[in-house]
Amino acid sequence: MAKSNIKQCQKFIFLLSIALLFSPALVASPAFQITDVGTSADYIAVGGNEVGFYGGNNVFHNPSLMSKPNLSSISLFTTTLMGEINYKSIAISKSFDRFTFGLGYMDSETNGITETVEGSEEFLVSDYYGALFSIYKAGMSYKVSQKTTFGLSLSYYYNKIYSISASAMNADLGFSHQINRLLLTGSSKNIFRNNVVAYSDNTQEELPSIYNLAAKLDLTYIEPMMQYSFYRGKDSGYSVGIIIHHPKFSLLDLLVGYKSSYYLDELKHRWTFGLGLNIDLFTFNVTYEKSDTVAFDNNIYFSIKGTY
Repeated sequence: MAKSNIKQCQKFIFLLSIALLFSPALVASPAFQITDVGTSADYIAVGGNEVGFYGGNNVFHNPSLMSKPNLSSISLFTTTLMGEINYKSIAISKSFDRFTFGLGYMDSETNGITETVEGSEEFLVSDYYGALFSIYKAGMSYKVSQKTTFGLSLSYYYNKIYSISASAMNADLGFSHQINRLLLTGSSKNIFRNNVVAYSDNTQEELPSIYNLAAKLDLTYIEPMMQYSFYRGKDSGYSVGIIIHHPKFSLLDLLVGYKSSYYLDELKHRWTFGLGLNIDLFTFNVTYEKSDTVAFDNNIYFSIKGTY
């Protein structure tokens, strides 16, 4: 059994090396992606660990985890930050034996931003405008063996601020490998070397290239997990999380997470606490977040997932 596990680990590392060969050099970037907020309340609750759950929303994170074999998934998510920035996402996936296909859309939008002009004694409001940041995703995964899955997703970014717009395309890679009760995953974000978002006013923004390694251990009643995120020229980010469930309380899941990640080029920390209510084919999640970043402090997130 020990030799078998060693061979499985070697196979996982080999496949992971292939992903690295096709990935660009990891580049530090101040760009903030809307998916950094999180794409479902349960994902946020376990510290943003991509290894936490299977589901359609993994088209945004690790496409190898979009669905379990021969199942379909749908995920709906919404929240409002700082009382005025509205986030929403929808993702679906469908598994066909070895192949799984997924689609996703997420945006953040705010309106009523004031445009001012200089008056004789003070600045005057001349107009109001909005800002939209969005991402479209299409993913596919292939189960290369009983324990190993490879995934690829394409990304289309579209941003608009007032009359200024920008768009870009990129892609993500992901792997997952099961060793008995241990699930190992790896993902590489924005793998294309041309990862610049060019705005119509000739300004540019660089998409971040990030590499994640994660692991989760299934201990029946509890599932601890951790994830490391690597950036070049910066300290690594990390997150830990745990899912607690018990047969006597089969309708409820307790989720706790802690995360360090970059926000506006600074490493910030976030605690999260969530509850999941399991009713038939659906799971309803609510998550509370406490952070040393004003944008993410004392926030509440909601999401619904369906698996059938």
